[in-house]
This record gives sequence, structure tokens and C-alpha cells, in this order.
Amino acid sequence: MSNMQQSSWRNEQSGNADAWDCGIAPRRAHSTPDPDAIPPREPPPSPLPDDVPPPANAPVEEPRMPEPPIRAAAA
Repeated sequence: MSNMQQSSWRNEQSGNADAWDCGIAPRRAHSTPDPDAIPPREPPPSPLPDDVPPPANAPVEEPRMPEPPIRAAAA
């Protein structure tokens, strides 16, 4: 008995029906949505939190002067 047949037999005997293909995923068919079907409803938009201002009314941070680099202390 070859190794492939032996491992296949061992996997089927262990109760794992999907393991017989030795790691190869089974092919699954996909279906095209029915064009005449009513589309599913969109979920309602999530509410905006009260403490976050809308982008148009957000406070503007003024530009600052660049800060000098931090120098390491001399040892």
C-alpha cells in the first residue's frame, strides 16, 4: 500500500471525512445572485457620538514652529 493510500485510509478511519484529500480544499460552487430578487436592506447608519465635532466645524490647530531636536546628554 502506498503512503498516499495509507494516509488516506487512516484519515477516513479517524472520522475526519474532509481529510481524505490530504490537504487539498474541496471545490465549492458559487451562485450568481438572482437579478429579479429584491436587494437586502442596508443597515441603518451608526449614530455619531455627541462629543466629536463634524469635520467642517472641527477646531483648526494653528501651525507651530519646528522644535529643535533633542540632544543626548554627554556621558
